[in-house]
Amino acid sequence: DAGRVIVTGSVEQGGVADNQSASTHVRITVADNGCGMDPETQRRIFEPFFSTRAVGQGTGMGMPVVHGIVTGAGGTVTVDSTPDAGTVFTIRLPAHQPEPCVSPTLPRADAAEAAARPDGDSDEHHPAADLPIAPRVLLVDDEPALVDLLATSLTRAGFRVSGYTDALEALTSIKVDADPYDVVLTDITMPGLRGDQLATRIHESDRSLPIIGYTGHSDRVDREGAVEAGMVDLLAKPLDPNEVIEALKRALRRRGGIDG
Repeated sequence: DAGRVIVTGSVEQGGVADNQSASTHVRITVADNGCGMDPETQRRIFEPFFSTRAVGQGTGMGMPVVHGIVTGAGGTVTVDSTPDAGTVFTIRLPAHQPEPCVSPTLPRADAAEAAARPDGDSDEHHPAADLPIAPRVLLVDDEPALVDLLATSLTRAGFRVSGYTDALEALTSIKVDADPYDVVLTDITMPGLRGDQLATRIHESDRSLPIIGYTGHSDRVDREGAVEAGMVDLLAKPLDPNEVIEALKRALRRRGGIDG
């Protein structure tokens, strides 16, 4: 028998998450009557490069990309699945709020103030507005797809990003590039030079450069290695773009190791 997929959408009152003020949001559900997922698969479904398919039959990036896009837009995506019964994905996105109507004629003082803003810039807060101008991020991960995904999210947030899939090349760029980096974001588990080893090499010449690590293996080995390497933060996969941005902002303001 052929499977069935049902997509529904609705506009609902209330915030996207419990900690947000009440607002209108859009709710989208995608449900199927397929084989479903066990709890372990559900737990890892948004983890980059995790796949239940055979090697070569999938990249494991489909759901992480969805997760990145949705969370980057201020929304949430959840999964509810039962083996042999099907799966339901629920996406909630903040609804667009119409801009208030503005009079076509401004008072003289307001008009002068508006004219003084380059390109008509508004006072809307930019994610990186309270940071040094265009902070430069060195991004290191051996998976090209994740480098591209993170670089896109961070660039939209106002950062300048240089991505590398080879840790040794990234290390060389620090030494030879005339434009210094403000912060480093690196995967811990990589072939060749690990992220914690990269951090140690970087700090041999520049102890002031803050380094953030991330890992899909929340074991003690990775955490101890990050602490010993002098990393200022350790994030867990799957990465939430908003959490990464906040970690970068914290790292640019602080020095020292990971608490705890």
